[in-house]
Formats: sequence, C-alpha cells, structure tokens
Amino acid sequence: MWRLLGEKMHEKSHTIIRLPVHLPSMQPVYFFDDEERQALERAAQRNTMLIAWFELNRTDPDANRYLYADIPKHFVWKNNKWETCTIE
Repeated sequence: MWRLLGEKMHEKSHTIIRLPVHLPSMQPVYFFDDEERQALERAAQRNTMLIAWFELNRTDPDANRYLYADIPKHFVWKNNKWETCTIE
C-alpha cells in the first residue's frame, strides 16, 4: 500500500508505541491447553508496561513529572522495565 501511495518508509518523525491499560490484576494472559498453571505463574512474575510505570514512579522521582503517554519519550521499554534513555 505504501508503494502505491508513494509513501516513504523512512525519515518519519513519529514512532507510535502502544501503551496497554488494564485493571489491577486483570492483565491479559495467553496460554495453550493444559498450560494454564504455568501461564499464571509466568504472568505473576511478568511486568506489564503499566505496572512497570507505577513502579518507575515509585522509585524514580524524575519520572513523576511524566504522564504515562509521555514515558516513551524519556524512557525505553527493555527487559520488562522502563529504563532511562541514553543517547549514544
């Protein structure tokens, strides 16, 4: 489609990052048949972006000034946690 419309695939100014929102203890869990228990154990140990954002706000005073939607401008999602952006 991009080729038909003559759109460039590079040099774009915005990156869109989907930030999931869920109710407490209601994050989605995906599993195969007969693997429900393992899936629940994995989910209990895994951070979602939203849960990690709450943790970031609790531990990093500088992060308190950013809304959830602004966090990707200042932090990167890496290894199931938000890490400070470093320009290399």
